[in-house]
Amino acid sequence: MYAIAVQLIGFVGMAFCIGCFQIKNSRWMILCQMAGNLLFVVQFLMLGAYSGCATLALGAASSLLIGLEGHAWAEWKGWRWVFALLTVAACLLTWSKPYDFFVLVGQAAFILTTWTKNGRIIRLGKLTLVGPPWIVYNLLVRSYGGVISETFGIISTLISIWRFGLKALDQSA
Repeated sequence: MYAIAVQLIGFVGMAFCIGCFQIKNSRWMILCQMAGNLLFVVQFLMLGAYSGCATLALGAASSLLIGLEGHAWAEWKGWRWVFALLTVAACLLTWSKPYDFFVLVGQAAFILTTWTKNGRIIRLGKLTLVGPPWIVYNLLVRSYGGVISETFGIISTLISIWRFGLKALDQSA
């Protein structure tokens, strides 16, 4: 029953993460993605995948800060580098397997692209630097919702580029 609950949490997180790329507004896209990522934090904790858990928690915190537009302290340009460095530190502190490297690459790329607040850069990052490493990591830690989420996230990203065009997405929220 525990194994089913763990996978169910991942599948609910998957629904948020897949759907977010169909939201044209970058701010709402990031917040929806944050909700899905928080569910994956819980799932990774339950799976004992601590590098994924720690770095994804930082990614969710980073996304929350991005969502606090209008607060000068939250819009400081250095936050992206603080969160990227914290991601590296968290991954190194929780490192247990060689494949934790995939988390480091995927999550650092996620943070750096998301802080641009540019839908085009976020989506291109998802296709190249964020999605593929996370697919590998999810496969290796047996997060089936994570594998499906990243796969469909990439597909959803391609659909959103087709729907809106890259030029229309080349803007902040």
